Amino acid sequence: MNMNTFISRYSLVLLMIIAVSCKDGGDEVVHNQMELAYDGNRVELINDEVWANENCGFVYASASTASRGENLDAHFRIEFSLTTQGRINEILFFDHADQNRVYKSAYYKPAEVFFIENFIMDGTTLRFDFEGELYSENLNSTPKYIEGSYENTEFRYVNCSYEPWVVQANINGGKYQQVSAYGSSSELETVWTSLSDDGFRFSIISGDELKDMPLGTYSFSRNDLLDRVILETYSGPFTAWLTTSTDVWEQYEYEGELHIDQQNTQTIGRFKLKAFKGDEVIYEVTDGHFSI
Repeated sequence: MNMNTFISRYSLVLLMIIAVSCKDGGDEVVHNQMELAYDGNRVELINDEVWANENCGFVYASASTASRGENLDAHFRIEFSLTTQGRINEILFFDHADQNRVYKSAYYKPAEVFFIENFIMDGTTLRFDFEGELYSENLNSTPKYIEGSYENTEFRYVNCSYEPWVVQANINGGKYQQVSAYGSSSELETVWTSLSDDGFRFSIISGDELKDMPLGTYSFSRNDLLDRVILETYSGPFTAWLTTSTDVWEQYEYEGELHIDQQNTQTIGRFKLKAFKGDEVIYEVTDGHFSI
């Protein structure tokens, strides 16, 4: 055996030993990770400590230190509920190291005090950066400021078992971004409400159940109370828990049209309106669509 052959075989064996060593005792391959800074702590979570999925138009991304034990300076669980465009539905932070205190994103207008940036949802990859304030149940307490980044390359999609309610529109030329919707009814009216994360609220108000309204166009003026669409803006404080003093909305006078186009498993329609203060148009809503 010549020297060159010996060296080549020796190098190959050495590389194999290194490869096996790295596999058995080397660094863990990171598929999912979250970095979080808060209260002077900076924590990195990886792999099974970080998970996420999409379901019915919402992204649910979470991370927890639970597998690391109880006696930690930074012991927490964080949960993000976002739309597939990265808008904020709700963020929860459970601070287990501080008497299990719970902090939430602001109930209304969270996007003004908490920021989701560089949001990417592509195939099985989810990435975003975040920073901002979360609030405890005590209205007088100091908000908790957190910041960090989230990445998951094992992102899963879960089949949706229902048809989500959707409201879309342009407000003064800007796109309205729905993050949640709900309905309520009384003997006098039925109200379907859609919320954004930047302080807007649409309500479709009808005398009959929306699903029972005949197809057609319903024009409404400032004096009409039923069969109309209204837009309100949140004017209360930033808080995560609602009371009569915090659930405060600015109302206007309205003129517009509500169109009922289809009645199938959902009611599908369109709307447009102007919101007035006196003679001044504060908001003009165009290209409104809904499926409820």
